[in-house]
Amino acid sequence: MEAFAENVPHRYPDALVLRGQCYENESLPFKALDSMMDDLSRQLRHLGSRLERFLPPNIAALARLFPVLERVDAIAEAVRKSPVRIPNVAELRRRAFQAFASLLTAITAERLIIIILDDLHRGDSDSAALFQHLFSERPIPSFALIAAYRAEETPSEFIKLWRKHVAAAAHNVRIESLSIGALDARAAFELARSLLARPVGAGRCHGAGGRCASCD
Repeated sequence: MEAFAENVPHRYPDALVLRGQCYENESLPFKALDSMMDDLSRQLRHLGSRLERFLPPNIAALARLFPVLERVDAIAEAVRKSPVRIPNVAELRRRAFQAFASLLTAITAERLIIIILDDLHRGDSDSAALFQHLFSERPIPSFALIAAYRAEETPSEFIKLWRKHVAAAAHNVRIESLSIGALDARAAFELARSLLARPVGAGRCHGAGGRCASCD
């Protein structure tokens, strides 16, 4: 995932790359998307005045779910002018989801968007609901999504929902799946060395079944 993300700007210089990761010890709504929204906020700030034409009418609803977006001046101004007053949580979520889909659609009319999400097996039902909305849009926003998750004997509830939503959208999207098995000892050692960028004792990975503390 790291190598792919670093290679994207070389192949697609104008692409908007959004990265996120689902962390094990976090307990918050939309945990599969939270760090990606942090990245989106940073990227949108770089667009300056060009951003205004991309903003959908319900952008304030999206900022209500993801307050980090209010760090973007144009979004903060939109919230100030049209604050959200929707007491019904389901309706708030519906408008926020629609705003996110509309924002992606508007930006992808001019730029390629690539979303890279790691450790999705730690996702939650809120995140699954947003993906369900995205995948059921007609048309679905034209973006590339690279998602990685750990295959487990008993899939998490998020992964069950994820697979269900992806399968339901299969006739509208192109899906490529790649399964990666456990690393052997040599590959695990090389990965650890590249990540740490300093000499690593080779013995740390020996006899660990391709796993070590640096690789987990």
